Parts: sequence; structure tokens; C-alpha cells
Amino acid sequence: MAEDDDVRTRLLLGARGMHPGFGARSFTLHAQDLNLQRWLTRGNAPPSRLTFTATGSVAGDSISKPIGELSVLLAPSLFAGTIIDSGATKVRFAEGKLLVDSLRLQQPGLLTSGRGSLGWQRPDRGTLTVDFDADSLGVLDSLVTWIAGPNAASAFGEDKLKGSARVRLSLDGALDSMSIGGDAHVLDLRWRGWRVPKGDGTIAYQPGPVPRFDVEAPISASRTSRYHFFVAS
Repeated sequence: MAEDDDVRTRLLLGARGMHPGFGARSFTLHAQDLNLQRWLTRGNAPPSRLTFTATGSVAGDSISKPIGELSVLLAPSLFAGTIIDSGATKVRFAEGKLLVDSLRLQQPGLLTSGRGSLGWQRPDRGTLTVDFDADSLGVLDSLVTWIAGPNAASAFGEDKLKGSARVRLSLDGALDSMSIGGDAHVLDLRWRGWRVPKGDGTIAYQPGPVPRFDVEAPISASRTSRYHFFVAS
């Protein structure tokens, strides 16, 4: 944490009768090669080392919704073996919402950007849109292989992730009751013996007592396949 003549950090540690009671004002946090291995609970996780600087003022507690703003600048880093060239985001906490003013993550062949808002909890709500623009998906091979697990990796060990894609995700609602919708356009997608020369698809997730997950993808020019999943709570 940094402090100079112009910036002095003030910690809020839950003083009696003060709301919001916890937080930090005018803080700067710098992390160099932060190792995430202990938080990645699945075994044999690829290396993750983050270098970033976070600045802002944020406060909240169990009674008061968060208020403040936060800016994060991400320097060249690794996450689950995927290279990150740079990243930046600016978010605000106000009126019961998480407001994402800007989000940008640059990786080799892949640009991720986002903007919008989400409610902190019901009934507050908002919509956050995230776009993925990938000329090459190869940078994500390590991450996707790790998520898929060792069986997928060993079946076709040399067939790494390739192709291009344009994906838009829309997150709607609040952090405790969020629905997700997505549209994807892929070209020459290959991974572990699986190939999609060209295709479009949509996904939709709706929370509820019985959450529902829908996938729609065209199998050919004249036929479309729809899948509906109901997830037991």
C-alpha cells in the first residue's frame, strides 16, 4: 500500500454506530507476481501470476450497500497459463448497484471489453454486456484444457484450441439472482478432436427455484438443435 503527502489511506474497521462501517478511503494497492495457486482449488492448475495496481475508496457492511469507486490497472500477467498483455477497469458502487464504467482485457489475439451495471442484490437490477473478440483462440488453450479436466486433455493431447470467435454475453439482474444470455459466432473452431468449421449459437440461463439452462445451435442450414437443461437446486 502506498502513501505520500497528497494521498493518505483511511481504514474503516467497524466503529460502533457508523454505517457503512468497513472499507478503505483513498487507497492504493500494488501487487507484483501475485501467486493464485492456493485459490485455484482444482489439482494441477497451470501457473497464475498477476501484477496489478488498484486505487479507490470503497465502504460497506451488512446493513449498508457498498459505496465508492475502484480502478484497476493490470500489467502483463498469467492466469491459468493464459497470457494477459494488459487490462483496465473502472467500477463504481452507488444506489445499490455495481456500475462498470469500463472494462478492457487485452490478450494475444483476444480482446475482452464490457460496460453496464448489475444490482448488488434484489430488487435492484441492471444489465452488464461483455464482448469477446478473438481472431485466435489459441491463447485460451491452457485455461480451457484445465477446466475440461485431464480426460479431455489426454484423449487428444496434441489437438490444441484453434479458431476465431465473436461472443457477446449479457448479464441481467442482480448479483444474487442473475440471468445470462449469450450469442456466439465461431469460425474453424478446433479442440481435442472436435471441429466446427462455421457456426452460430445462443445460450440462456435463468435462475429460479428450478434454474434453467438453454442451448440453441444450428446443426445444418436447414436444421436447428435446441437443448433445455433443468438444474436441480
